[in-house]
Amino acid sequence: MIEFDFKRPTRRCSQTENEIGPGDVFYSALIEGGDGELVRKDYAAEVWQGPPEDCIGWWRSRIPTLDKGRIYWAPRGVLMAFFEHAYEQSQQTGLAYVMALLLVRKRILSWQESLERDGKRWLVVHDAKAKQTYEVEQFELTEEQMQAIQQNLADKLFTDQQVADEDEGVADVQE
Repeated sequence: MIEFDFKRPTRRCSQTENEIGPGDVFYSALIEGGDGELVRKDYAAEVWQGPPEDCIGWWRSRIPTLDKGRIYWAPRGVLMAFFEHAYEQSQQTGLAYVMALLLVRKRILSWQESLERDGKRWLVVHDAKAKQTYEVEQFELTEEQMQAIQQNLADKLFTDQQVADEDEGVADVQE
């Protein structure tokens, strides 16, 4: 299984550019840009007016008052929305593969099998909650590609504090 060393995202409000300090509540949103790339934006609680347009998932967090040095995943629904977005984007297949591995490790997806078809190797994973099966192309990634994917995930999907399921939302991706 692939190991990652995730870094904390910046603690600045995307709208006001003010710092979000210890003990402050904030909201994080994954937003689909015009190029299909997902961007994480953090918003101070006082400027949050609900999920922005093109948001595929959001969650509420609080900056911890003490730096515990631990990184938490975004809520399950947001992780799955991010994975499904990467899965549907052909140019992000390496990202979908790494996300599938991480979701298996987190026990959100379960590994079903590996298979070979048309000269390619595929990882078959299943989401029992949604009763959905995915076939994700397997990749041999370079160290540089791995670092880029790691930074992408760290920027978008991790927080300093555990998030309760009731503090999240997942929106449909606008086509």
